[in-house]
Amino acid sequence: MTGRARSRRGVRLDLGGPAGLVLTTHDGQRFTVVTPDPETAAELQATVTQATSSGDVRNRLQK
Repeated sequence: MTGRARSRRGVRLDLGGPAGLVLTTHDGQRFTVVTPDPETAAELQATVTQATSSGDVRNRLQK
């Protein structure tokens, strides 16, 4: 893991591989997760989208 969430480039979590997902929070923090393959990136994206739409992510971050 490298970087800072509030920097322009954000935090980078590299699990090794050619695919990645960039997540940006409402307050501008940026996280990039590099995954071993496109399928893992797509699965991560679906999980984050589902958690965000159900409110789970917001609730966890506020605790």
